[in-house]
Amino acid sequence: MTGTRFAPASVQRALLVLLLLEALALAFMRIPTASVTEAGFGFGPYVEGMMGGHGYSAVGDCGQREWATRMPLVPWLLFAVGALGGSLRSASVLKSLVLVGVFALTLSRFQRWFGDDTRSRQTWAAILASWAAMPAVAKHLSEVSYEEGCAILLVPTLLLCLVALWAAPAHRRLDGWLVTTGALLTALYLLKSSYLPFIFIGFCLLCGRVFSIERGAGALQRGAGALQRSAGALAVTLALLGPALWIAHTHGKTGQARLGTSFDGANLYRGMNRQALLVYPEHSLDVLFTGTSDLLQALGIRRAPDRCSFRDEWAYDAHLREEASRFVWDAPGEAARLALRKLWVVAFEVRPVPHQPADRRTAFVLNSASFVIGRAMLVVLTLLLLRKLRCRASERRPVRDPTGLAVVLLAAGLVVPLLLGFAYDRHTLVLLVSLMTLLGAVHSALGARTSAAGPGPASPV
Repeated sequence: MTGTRFAPASVQRALLVLLLLEALALAFMRIPTASVTEAGFGFGPYVEGMMGGHGYSAVGDCGQREWATRMPLVPWLLFAVGALGGSLRSASVLKSLVLVGVFALTLSRFQRWFGDDTRSRQTWAAILASWAAMPAVAKHLSEVSYEEGCAILLVPTLLLCLVALWAAPAHRRLDGWLVTTGALLTALYLLKSSYLPFIFIGFCLLCGRVFSIERGAGALQRGAGALQRSAGALAVTLALLGPALWIAHTHGKTGQARLGTSFDGANLYRGMNRQALLVYPEHSLDVLFTGTSDLLQALGIRRAPDRCSFRDEWAYDAHLREEASRFVWDAPGEAARLALRKLWVVAFEVRPVPHQPADRRTAFVLNSASFVIGRAMLVVLTLLLLRKLRCRASERRPVRDPTGLAVVLLAAGLVVPLLLGFAYDRHTLVLLVSLMTLLGAVHSALGARTSAAGPGPASPV
């Protein structure tokens, strides 16, 4: 604030610029100027399919054309960059600029919405400082070949919007927040299908807020109420657009109307089988599919079923789902042990997961430092929030309490899929950054000044 020794708004902007510069530096150091068709994690073949005029499809390992092993947001980004003559590095730079910019604008609006007080800005400055001090955040932000490179800021931005919607006073106009929330929900859906539980909860919260607007539109002027109802309808339409497009694609190309991908069964199998107990978190679970015979023998595990022995991608997906379900039903004790091991990784592990190969000494130290800083910051934010809740017990604030929303979103939407599937450090980092964002958002909402109850900005971006 003007006239004070500490200007949190300026500090926040500087910290976000620093995080962006870190990501861009890593992009130039680590991301090659290779063709976008060389993207890893199964995305490159989809880009190649689109560039070859085959639509959204890829040639799989067995020579069969596949249509639904990956959600399309990352391939669409790479295809757009490639069509303009760009490389993987260009895509990384563009993605980092967009994600940091959108998050910065949304956070700025969020803070103005809830009073823009110095203490809230100091809390956010501390959160952003921890991100800038965590090398793993910039590393994953620079990545363009897996979904967490986008999710690391896309999920936090969506959380800001959801808290803003449900913590705002009834008389505030929510047009921009509604539309932005719907757009982010569909973007996250098209990014990765494992976020479906989180997206479903977010969609229900969005619909509930739209319904409350319909019932309470009289609190606004007639014109504003009509505009807000239109914004609510548009938000719901946007949120449903992604699923509608994907279902139309899978049904039209494979004859199966699906919400998820044909790779979901493989991910579920990775996280739910006896072999995982022997290798996780020491080794990558990909060893079940791609490990050499010597490595499999040394680890005492067997190879996963061969994709080439199934008629199509959905038959393979169904078989692996059945294998995972059979493991849970036949060996509930082992399944519980595996779930507890994954819970430990999600909640407490600071080492890179998988632990091997262990020869990456620098990466090991930087990753461990990142998680130590992040988990320490979570403890501080939790203590601050508990203090705020105690103070709130004797005060009347102009916001609804979003604490219950925080618990539901995180427990049911973000944590559970990691326990059912598996968690590497990149998955856990997205969760950690999202938790920090949500706690910061709840802290700001609970600390909103009474004077902030008047008219405010209508749009987060």
